[in-house]
Amino acid sequence: MISYKFVLISIIALFVACKPNAKLEPNSYDTLINNPASANNPEDSINIPKIYFKETNYNFGIATQGDTITHEYRFYNTGKATLLISNVSSSCGCAIPKIEKQKLEPGDSSILKVVFSTNDKVMYQEKEITIFANTFPASTKILLTGYVNQ
Repeated sequence: MISYKFVLISIIALFVACKPNAKLEPNSYDTLINNPASANNPEDSINIPKIYFKETNYNFGIATQGDTITHEYRFYNTGKATLLISNVSSSCGCAIPKIEKQKLEPGDSSILKVVFSTNDKVMYQEKEITIFANTFPASTKILLTGYVNQ
């Protein structure tokens, strides 16, 4: 008898919990994020944010081991929607990226500052910085390159 009650309660709970027409509540970011690719609609390549760097590879030339290299990359939102930067990462812990502004309206610009420590580095160096945003594609890569003498 106990097993029948358990099965009956489980079936009732299953029907109550599974609502086929359940609708998600909108959140405050839904109006800011425009995903250009979806399963139901063709790709929207016009009404999206677009990140543009005038300079995508900074070559610092020749440095001496122990120097600190600092460079600022200016970037722009050349798209038609708000640009939201969610994360910035570096291929090495020796290159620290920092974004000035993470939300840019169309036409706005900001600065990505990279500080590279040459401690324990010698010869040719290439550090890749990846910017993750609500763009298509979702990531953009820039480089910091140069040569470090001992």
